[in-house]
Amino acid sequence: AGEVEGRHFTEWIEALDRLRAIKDDVTAEPILRECIAAAERAARVQAQEPAPAYTTRLAIILRRQKRLDEEIAILERWIAAWPKVRGPVSSTGKVADRPEKAKELRDRSS
Repeated sequence: AGEVEGRHFTEWIEALDRLRAIKDDVTAEPILRECIAAAERAARVQAQEPAPAYTTRLAIILRRQKRLDEEIAILERWIAAWPKVRGPVSSTGKVADRPEKAKELRDRSS
């Protein structure tokens, strides 16, 4: 459930760190999207929330590129994947708060 190109999604962290260091968002974005999907699949199997780091990294890239609607969508996707048995998503902090901040930025720049 958690595989991306034959590797567990957690094995992509080092490669993603290198891409972040050289600011290669073009290469990182599709990998992050696949890792997000793999983390969601693994989370469903384990009845846990998806690993937030991949969503957060992609959200940062999207905000930097001023793609605020896409940032909001990816953050809301993570929130939607939150297992209801774990209680309210608002208790998670950072990821749960980001969509509102992105919406405020989007509305101010419109």
